[in-house]
Amino acid sequence: MNRPLAVAGIAALAGCFFACSSSPGENVAQSGAAVSSAHAHPFDIGANEWTSEMAPFEALRAASGAAGEPRLCHVYTYWDIANHDPAGGDQSHTRSGLIQWFGQVASDCDEVLVTFQGPQQSGEEAPPSVADFESSFVDFQNLTNAGAPLAAWNGKLTYTPWNEPNNSANSGNGLQEPISPELAVRRHCDPSASCKVAAGDFATNGGTANDIEWNCADDNVTGDTPTSCAAPSRMNTTGLPPSYLDRYKNYIAVHASDYGLSSTFRPEYFAYHPWHDVNSYIESNAACDGYDDCVTRRLLQSLGGSWSGAELWDTEIGVGLQTTPAPNPETTQPCGAAFLVQMTDLSPRFTRVYYMRFAGGNGPLFDGTTMRPAGQVLASGALVYEGTKCGETGMLATYANPIIPMFKLPSYDTSAKEVSAAEGCPDPTGIKTSTGEFYIYCTSYTVPYDRYDGFPIFKSSTLAGNSWERVGSIIPDSGRQRTSWPTWIKDSNGNRFGNFWAPDVHELPSGKFVATYAAPCGSVQCVGMAWADGPEGPWTHVMDHPFISKSNNGAGYGSTYDPNLLVDTDGQLYLYWVVVGGGIYGATVTAAPSGEIAFASSPVQLVPWGSGGEGPYMIDRGGVYYLFFSNDPTGGILYNYQLHVRRSSSPLGGFQSEDQLVLQKSRDANGEPVSGTAFVATGGNSVIQDAADGADFLVYHAIKVPDGGACPGHDPASGSLVEPNATTNPYCRVQGERQAMLDPITWKPDGAGGVWPTVNDGRPSYGAMMVP
Repeated sequence: MNRPLAVAGIAALAGCFFACSSSPGENVAQSGAAVSSAHAHPFDIGANEWTSEMAPFEALRAASGAAGEPRLCHVYTYWDIANHDPAGGDQSHTRSGLIQWFGQVASDCDEVLVTFQGPQQSGEEAPPSVADFESSFVDFQNLTNAGAPLAAWNGKLTYTPWNEPNNSANSGNGLQEPISPELAVRRHCDPSASCKVAAGDFATNGGTANDIEWNCADDNVTGDTPTSCAAPSRMNTTGLPPSYLDRYKNYIAVHASDYGLSSTFRPEYFAYHPWHDVNSYIESNAACDGYDDCVTRRLLQSLGGSWSGAELWDTEIGVGLQTTPAPNPETTQPCGAAFLVQMTDLSPRFTRVYYMRFAGGNGPLFDGTTMRPAGQVLASGALVYEGTKCGETGMLATYANPIIPMFKLPSYDTSAKEVSAAEGCPDPTGIKTSTGEFYIYCTSYTVPYDRYDGFPIFKSSTLAGNSWERVGSIIPDSGRQRTSWPTWIKDSNGNRFGNFWAPDVHELPSGKFVATYAAPCGSVQCVGMAWADGPEGPWTHVMDHPFISKSNNGAGYGSTYDPNLLVDTDGQLYLYWVVVGGGIYGATVTAAPSGEIAFASSPVQLVPWGSGGEGPYMIDRGGVYYLFFSNDPTGGILYNYQLHVRRSSSPLGGFQSEDQLVLQKSRDANGEPVSGTAFVATGGNSVIQDAADGADFLVYHAIKVPDGGACPGHDPASGSLVEPNATTNPYCRVQGERQAMLDPITWKPDGAGGVWPTVNDGRPSYGAMMVP
């Protein structure tokens, strides 16, 4: 996450990624500027269509160290340029001008994003029919065929169907009249085909900001009409009708099959022009701190669910290009550039920024060959400009792992056995309540008689700030007699102590809360269950018997542990658990008005023992079920413990035999002493869906290896697994050493119409991470 910005070439509208070469840029002078060392996640930036932009564009690339990145360029042209040569308009809107433009940039651009508009001349032109646009789109692609006008072009071409379809201005869609959302969708291509088209490309300045609202809740918006939502989104509390974006999404969801696409097709790329947010900050210091004030946050909310696999591109943006007067190049403009960088860091889904005016115009990045401070901010990807006091942006909320580090245990009576000085938060289950508060529930490893409670609870009003506060336990402290404990919790000798494993807590549609957990019941672990009116309890437990034991776990033997409840989008409840020797099992359950759950079906085996792992956690994402689980290919829960996922179209079966790796140990945790900090043993996860602005977050545990420490996976002499003890392996102890971690999930297309989750390219984050 804290890597330098990758500066590439660009356009003012969306496209797709291609591996391209680039030529080195020229040397450039830089003005003195104070640029923060904190950087955003990598994204690409590049030049608009003016050929005069190419030299400063290359200079910015050189300053950013992006010589090996693809050079992306952008051009606007007439929608039917392949068949009709309109009079007037600017250069690229005539056929001869467009051909000349491609010739001029052939040595500067590896990929050109082509965006279609009206003829850029006075007078209205009716929007073309779908059939006419489809035909002209194909004809334009054929312009690069042998003998055709653009046959000499050897680079890549990508497309956006319409520039600013929601903006009828000449500089918008160029037709002098609006294009309805249903007509603006136009052309989309199968992700597995070579044709790449980005959806959206919406305007946000002026009154068009209201077009980017999330008013309709249903992901497929079935039943919506142009004037009413079948169901309002949670952000729509006043009965607003579908927005332009809602209707646009509806057309894609309902009519994808008309284009020969899957009925579940969602665009791989989605573009917009964030003028509203950037201009508002430059002109009036308006922060981007909430849904109502920030179009970018609205877009993230609306493009959640099954739409969250789309990469997002800030297209057609400049810092000061549309503001009057021009921004101060030493203060306002670099602050605005840092605002733009922070905006892209709201989500790792933002992968491109299409910049306008490297030179010339209002607020350029260069004065001659001298780069302005704003250019230095963009070239470095700096989140903060320290050359002056910038206005608050509302986007610098951060956290750092671990979010729940080692914490001191309560002090019990001195006659008890020795108490560990501290413990962490293994197997953390994170939730976001309907009132917007966050809770994390932890495993609590204990030895006989050293503590009287189980499953500590932590609370925070935000994911930022590492502000988690201990607020109680699922099994409360009731003294040495443990009168609050369910009576079935005891070992095979009748001793009442708790190895309390993997609590799972969820809010039910009724507003009640239900918790499941594992605890000792004789010689094995069993699953207990409790319910409450609120996330902190007090909890009512099934006192005299476990909820799941050998008698009803589906296998008839073994320890039963790591329960997980899925509250599906239709309100149906499913429960999952692990049986040692049996694998992962699941069943449907129902909930009483109190919150107490009961089985509604017999258990079924989902994943056999040895083919999966432990710690199952199921989510429903747009009708696809993702089963997260943890395992260690070398055995144990230490060095190589890692997180995987499988998927299915059903919550109770048909999971793919092949799984995807989601998260593993830090790259430099190779058994040798680390420089800085590293994490190992990543797993035991939960998922907070739509945690912030539509983003999903992974909550998991890891063992922290401090600077200079080492965490060997195997004994170098014997080759056997290193045991977790303070002498031979002081930094990989399991008991109490696993701490709670947090990282955003990125949903990446698989090339076949689906998506897989990934986290930071499969590694834990360390250092400041931004929260949307």
